[in-house]
Amino acid sequence: ASGASQARRLVRTESCNLANQMEMASYEECGIEYYRFVATLDLKTSSICRSLDGKRFKVSEQQPGLNCPPMHPWCRSTTICDIGSEELAQMKRMARDPVTGKTNMVPADMTYEQWYKKNVQGRPEARMNEKMIRNRSSDRQQFDRYKEVLGKDAPKTLDSFQKVKYADSQEYGILKAQYKGMSYYSKAIESEPEITNQ
Repeated sequence: ASGASQARRLVRTESCNLANQMEMASYEECGIEYYRFVATLDLKTSSICRSLDGKRFKVSEQQPGLNCPPMHPWCRSTTICDIGSEELAQMKRMARDPVTGKTNMVPADMTYEQWYKKNVQGRPEARMNEKMIRNRSSDRQQFDRYKEVLGKDAPKTLDSFQKVKYADSQEYGILKAQYKGMSYYSKAIESEPEITNQ
């Protein structure tokens, strides 16, 4: 399974690289001197792509991983040719609502920072969803440990585990206490024959 995942990651990243290098070649061919970096407006976007969104760069100075996608494995960012501010203000781009997950349209000149301030800051549910996405890998490991120790008493899915962890502090406290209690109990049972012999 990890080999298939690595192969998908490589294909996705190389496809992004090829698509963006073809864009750069078409910009050069058309005499376009500048391009704009375009990141995906959702909670999964990396911090580097968030910071580059909307920035202008010279086509002649583009470098993948520095100022041109892919910036990292699984990168979803792209570029557009640099058009005037007035034209850009007339256009739209897609964004994902951080609470509902639905796609909507926003002004094309909206940067990731502006989108974040408008859609994530001050919205507790959006901030919780961001935490859940950011911590998914470590939470999966924690969830697997909880399942191993608690069995059928553990939350059924990773999503339900994360909702308890980030949205219900009282329930999460109970879950952690159960996990610790069962861990101590399991260790005691493992050590029991040795204690009895002594």
